[in-house]
Amino acid sequence: MPAMHTFLRGGMATDEHGVRPDYEIAAEAKLKRKKHKIEKKKGFGYELNLWTVNTGGLTGAWRVVHLFDTLEQQEKPNILCLQECSCTDEQWLGLQRVMTRNGYRGFHTGGRKLGEIKTKWHRGILTFVDDKLEANWIGECSWEGGQFHAVAVDHIMVMNYHVAPRGDYITQQVCKCQDFWEQTSWKGKWLIAGDFNEEWHSSWIGTLVTVLGGWQAEANFQSTRWSGSRAIDYCVANFDLHTMQVREEKLSDHKIVECKFQHLHKVDANQWRFKGKMNFSRPLWLKQERWHELFDLAYLIGREKDWEDSCKMVEAYQDWDEVPDDCGQAAVDLEWCMVCAQISWAYTTPLIDWRSVRLRMTLAISRRYNELSTLSII
Repeated sequence: MPAMHTFLRGGMATDEHGVRPDYEIAAEAKLKRKKHKIEKKKGFGYELNLWTVNTGGLTGAWRVVHLFDTLEQQEKPNILCLQECSCTDEQWLGLQRVMTRNGYRGFHTGGRKLGEIKTKWHRGILTFVDDKLEANWIGECSWEGGQFHAVAVDHIMVMNYHVAPRGDYITQQVCKCQDFWEQTSWKGKWLIAGDFNEEWHSSWIGTLVTVLGGWQAEANFQSTRWSGSRAIDYCVANFDLHTMQVREEKLSDHKIVECKFQHLHKVDANQWRFKGKMNFSRPLWLKQERWHELFDLAYLIGREKDWEDSCKMVEAYQDWDEVPDDCGQAAVDLEWCMVCAQISWAYTTPLIDWRSVRLRMTLAISRRYNELSTLSII
């Protein structure tokens, strides 16, 4: 068997056949995981990819779903929005099985049970989200003129939107969307993608989006239908999106619109009501009885000082109006805040040196051990 010689190629150790040893590959993978963990902790951004397409029926939806079996992992979108794909419960479960195999979680609006006449069916929308992303249902609206639903994807509200090509339907759909927005009271990033059946310029949806503080992403296409001249499928958001593209796969009469954007997963600390800085857990080296004794001692010290430090904590935390509309509720809030501050201070008071407590316990055990040793000698 010929001897294997290791040499450097491009700064990496390889054998004479150019194959990297397993330990090199494992070390590189470990380094990448560590780097990803650090970047996520620091709040570094990462790129998300969204596709939206009107499939024109269930057949087109199945074409899109089966397309995912042929795509490489890096080609697949993180979010997929499909319109005009109403299906029965059984058909929805079938679509879901295929997408679950590809690593997606699905949401469906507008379907009808098997046996209902077709004229009562809504056109339906489907949204699939990569399993690696957090996805939570927010709400939906489905009526004869259109559908939309919203899903919170990694702290971004993503809305899948479709409306039938009628002027009165388009107007009513925008009004329903505005009512939905007021009900959800969403604060933060949001993105709406789908088939609006009207071009952005001088559109009803454009008016609503502008009022909500959003805008349309730039596009490098003139039409979103293979045999049309209007761009009626697009994405709008209240944050920057990359230029929209259309893909070459022809799966329905509408083109697949692709939009990418950078997302910062880290949440601003100012958005958290309670900051995780204090640890109220009992140290493992401290017995339960002694833990209670020390807490009682801290409470007595605080009461003797008229809870001076706790009052300062309440003043620093106060997040209500100085002249509240409801004085009764304000009194309850103040009293509860004061109780929490007293408990917090008792657990974390610097007047009791918790480290010295452990030291004193160690010394006491040592003295007791020496006394027992002396008695045993006698």
